[in-house]
Amino acid sequence: MAIYHRAVWARAARGAGVSSSLFAVRDAAGRCTAAFAAQTTATRALPGHSVVAIPRLGIGAGGFDRNQLEAAITLLVDRARASRRILSVVADVFSLDAAARDETSELFRRHGFKRVPVVRSYERTLLLDLRPSESELFAALHTKARQGVRSVDKFPIRIKTAEDTTLSERFEELNAQTRARTGGENHRPDWAAFIDMSRQSPDLSRIVVLEKTADGGREAVIAFAWACLHGDVAEYKESASSRSERRIPTTYPLLWDLILWAKRSGAKWFDLGGVTGGGHDGDDPLAGISDFKRRFTKHEVDVGEQWELYPHPRRAALAAGVTRVASLARSLLQSRYLRRPARAG
Repeated sequence: MAIYHRAVWARAARGAGVSSSLFAVRDAAGRCTAAFAAQTTATRALPGHSVVAIPRLGIGAGGFDRNQLEAAITLLVDRARASRRILSVVADVFSLDAAARDETSELFRRHGFKRVPVVRSYERTLLLDLRPSESELFAALHTKARQGVRSVDKFPIRIKTAEDTTLSERFEELNAQTRARTGGENHRPDWAAFIDMSRQSPDLSRIVVLEKTADGGREAVIAFAWACLHGDVAEYKESASSRSERRIPTTYPLLWDLILWAKRSGAKWFDLGGVTGGGHDGDDPLAGISDFKRRFTKHEVDVGEQWELYPHPRRAALAAGVTRVASLARSLLQSRYLRRPARAG
């Protein structure tokens, strides 16, 4: 079962205003045979309403076969339509098996869901096969990746697990710096909660930091990386770094640490968390990150789709209108502010 459907994740996400409900399928003897969590978050698009998200779901995940998943989706849809406060239900379909993914998507289509552009997860990723030995895995890395991993021995730096929740402020700083460079959305997870979760469940989640040994305090941390375990697949979830030490290849040793942790935890595959086309001759702001990931593996596959249901279409249309008006108002205010003449002195 993916970590997103476990109690440890529900407790960690609670601080960010996310509440989780568990949907379970039981056999004739009353035993739970499959389950998934639905995560509910309030939406500002229409006050008093919420959005329900089901992450990383698919036939074969969480113990679901086709009949079990269809029963679970039916129950989910019925409850969404019975509630007047649910604005939308978003399901992230995820599977390494194309046939299982297609079958899962067809079930959502039959129950009124429509496929939408993926905005919270990803459709394509790079997979690293963890079944070879550690020495074989290392030997298969790109030369630049191997050099980056070995850099820990050449600089006054060290890798350690994140144990102190006060590092959350430093994580936010590094995350903001990284997103500013890549143009990515600067979302703000509850890092203290996820650091605590990783400390309590080191077999399911691992956050590692790269710090300068000569410095003290939180400024010594110049990079961090995070991975989660979803059954036999580990996911490279987040990373960020400072450019204050440009000569140190910060992310290579951290990613290699997470790969070894995943293998030793029993994972068969390491999912590098999504990939774009790459290449530095285009306008892809994430090209550098994708090219970096390809130095660990070039096995690129389709893994995900996103499906959405509006149980109350009129309310959804109203919310969409409110969002458009708010966006237009912000644009006009920003435009007027930029046109204001600067004050002398």
